[in-house]
Amino acid sequence: MKKKKNTKNNLKSGRRILSVEERKEMSKPKSPAAETPEIKEPIKPPNVFKMMKSFGKDLSKYVLAGAPNCSKEDYKERLLTCDACPHLMRNVMRCGKCGCLVEHKAKWRTTTCPINKWKKQDVSDIKAKQEEAKKKQEEEEKKSDSGKK
Repeated sequence: MKKKKNTKNNLKSGRRILSVEERKEMSKPKSPAAETPEIKEPIKPPNVFKMMKSFGKDLSKYVLAGAPNCSKEDYKERLLTCDACPHLMRNVMRCGKCGCLVEHKAKWRTTTCPINKWKKQDVSDIKAKQEEAKKKQEEEEKKSDSGKK
């Protein structure tokens, strides 16, 4: 019984041994899309104090303006903008710049994106309504003060 020679094309496992040139050719990516993407480091949220400061500032503006919300179209547009942003922490749906919960912050008409990606909201009507409400309140106070005397 003859043993088979261990040559390039005939191994015990039945596999062929590749030459150095063939190995180099196989290691090259076939197309740019076939290249493996770089592994990105996870985005770290800002520290707790920065998040508290940002949220407190946005919340006070929102409450003082009478809690105005965006239209549904603007809300959807803001969420789509955030979805395309590299700073979005998708696992918790938080902004990587300010730390706010994106789904809530996008609803508030008085808030802005920390890197100015959202379209500007017109808040002039909010200020006018605030001034009207303040005048009404002052008039009512004057009427109630004059009625007590």
